[in-house]
Amino acid sequence: MTRLLIRSGKDPFTPVVAESTLTQDVFNSNSGNYLFQHSVWKALSIDGAELVSNGTLSERVPPAPGDARRINEEFDHFVVPLANAFRPDFAPRLDRLSELLKNVSIPVTVTGIGAQAAHGQGIESLAPIAGTVKKFVGLVLDRSASIGVRGEFTKSYLLSLGFPEASIDIIGCPSLFLHGRDFTVEKKVDAITADSRLALNLTPEVPGIGAFATAQAERHPNLTYIGQDAHDLRLLLWGTPFPQVSDPLVPVHLHHPLYQQDRIRLFLDTWPWYDFLASHDFAYGTRFHGNVAALLAGTPALLLAHDSRTLELAFTTSAQIRAVRPVTYCIGGPTRMPHIAMQQRVAAGETKQVPLALAPGPYRLRCPSFPGSLNLLVVEGGAAEVSHEPGASESSVEVAPSFQVALHNP
Repeated sequence: MTRLLIRSGKDPFTPVVAESTLTQDVFNSNSGNYLFQHSVWKALSIDGAELVSNGTLSERVPPAPGDARRINEEFDHFVVPLANAFRPDFAPRLDRLSELLKNVSIPVTVTGIGAQAAHGQGIESLAPIAGTVKKFVGLVLDRSASIGVRGEFTKSYLLSLGFPEASIDIIGCPSLFLHGRDFTVEKKVDAITADSRLALNLTPEVPGIGAFATAQAERHPNLTYIGQDAHDLRLLLWGTPFPQVSDPLVPVHLHHPLYQQDRIRLFLDTWPWYDFLASHDFAYGTRFHGNVAALLAGTPALLLAHDSRTLELAFTTSAQIRAVRPVTYCIGGPTRMPHIAMQQRVAAGETKQVPLALAPGPYRLRCPSFPGSLNLLVVEGGAAEVSHEPGASESSVEVAPSFQVALHNP
């Protein structure tokens, strides 16, 4: 019998009451974590394997002496499903996991880990946690052939830290693996009407989300808001409003119409969540896992991407799930840079010649994480060739609608 230790708040078959979920932080502050943990659990539940949840205890508090020794003696493999762990406020947990892994000698597999930068920011904003991430990923790769990441943004971040490309596998989010590669979702209704049963999910801190949520609730009387945050659960249990959200239009306080009309729900397990969403016509909002829950329930969903994490997940699907037509997007975010016309990866010492055909107007050629850019103005009679390299001084040039750019990485 192979014994697998799984990083998870609990196993999918153990119910935990709401009060204990909060006081013990079983869902790690967000019920969406249950989705990818559940999916990994299902994938590994085969004959001859015994799965044990670690309760995420060794990252909420520093690992106790002897924890690693016990893992080495009692288990054959440590599987670590993670989400947006490469972010500043998760760094203390990542440090505690690293402290544990230093003395773990069995194989370690990390799946679905991702980097998160705020809207309008790139991987350079994650510089403060570079040491923490290098240490953790280095320890993982000492015990594994590769690390499974969510998408191109995270891969680019790890490449910038010096990790080899061959050790980074883009797999998307494991939550999407639950029903296998042949699972499909079909439209339930021809059109959304005022009376449609809708499920709204949202991130309370996103600017403007309160006005959007309140307007949607007024327009659709059969709309239900599905909360996921620990603060949502505190609101439903004890009437405690979100401490960091002051916008009165966000449904995070007792006086909001959605609360007054009993139109807020939060689920402590995946199965009742799926069952509830299966009875709806459509789901939408800013929560990635809130929309994945709908898809796994067979209900169409729309993700309103608002940061690098949600954008990365929206545009990354593992080939093991289904074939996806490759399209080039700016890794910083299609929604904030809809004019992106070209994106290239140039290896060290390489010069790449790229032909371009652009509509008249201004453009900017830059290299992320380096100062300086080349400002292009596409006009008739402009230059037919230009060149650019990382760190070049800020400059401007007029180019023809069809021209060639030489990209050099010294």
